[in-house]
Amino acid sequence: PSHASDFDALSMAVNILGGPLVGRLEQNIRETHHWAYGARASMSAWKDGGMTEIETKVQADKAGDAMREILAEIEKIRATAVPADELAAAKTSLKGLYLQRNRTVQSLSARQASIETMGLPASTLNDYPSRIDALTAAQVQAAAKAWLDPKGLKIVIVGDAALLAPQLKPYGTVKIFDADGK
Repeated sequence: PSHASDFDALSMAVNILGGPLVGRLEQNIRETHHWAYGARASMSAWKDGGMTEIETKVQADKAGDAMREILAEIEKIRATAVPADELAAAKTSLKGLYLQRNRTVQSLSARQASIETMGLPASTLNDYPSRIDALTAAQVQAAAKAWLDPKGLKIVIVGDAALLAPQLKPYGTVKIFDADGK
């Protein structure tokens, strides 16, 4: 939830995993393995909950391999402190995104309305850069451990079931739905 004390640390962990261009998933799935044009992670937070989403469009014959790598990256951020240089780059990235997302009167008013709706302190918007700068690698790792649990994932993959299902069985029960959700 947006009011969780570790919300900013989780936001940082998700950005490190799948932020634009330099996220670990992008480096792994796109740059190292060349299985997709990109891979990203994002999060949505609401007053009483939230969602973290990881998205990529990999070659169908590499779906199982990509799943393995995604889960490995999640485990890595849970198990290992983020190196200082990577944390510094992620802080710069998040603060830059903050500036982009709040550059118009409309976006600022929408953010302030959201802050009010969620019951967050009025200073939330102005304090964001200093809160991000204050984050430590230990806080980011603790938030990742608390919120990014691979055992709680709901994995949705779209494509040819005959090709994908055998690759995905090692990761849990595979349920197949048609285009109508049946």
